[in-house]
Amino acid sequence: MSPSSDRRGRRDAAYTLLEVVIALAVFAVIALSMSASVASAMRANLRAQNRDTARAAAAQQMEQVLAWPEFLTLAQTFDGTTFVAGDLAMPDGSVPGRITVTSPLADRRRVDIVVTWFDSTLVGPESDGVQRFEIATVLTDRSSM
Repeated sequence: MSPSSDRRGRRDAAYTLLEVVIALAVFAVIALSMSASVASAMRANLRAQNRDTARAAAAQQMEQVLAWPEFLTLAQTFDGTTFVAGDLAMPDGSVPGRITVTSPLADRRRVDIVVTWFDSTLVGPESDGVQRFEIATVLTDRSSM
């Protein structure tokens, strides 16, 4: 092998090594951006699951209220009731679900069902991470009609 062909072989190998380093750098940039996207999607999925859990728990409680046969004892039975909403929780350990029954008129009852929970993925300068889901309805006493 001649000395000039030996130098050319080393130069070609150096270009190949440079190409590999650049390819690895490009791959690292793409992999990091993909991992950030996957992490963001996982957080969004967890938030959606928590909201669905809150909605299902509130709907279940509302069904129990609507099925209550005694309109006049509705407030005494349900007002101030708390309930568990799946695995949702507050940092202080308080129960996340609460039912409130008010009487805006003698023959009406307003039922508010609120589920409050803590979502650590939302804590930041603009949010304390506390989330809230609420449903409400007004019931009328049909027996007085």
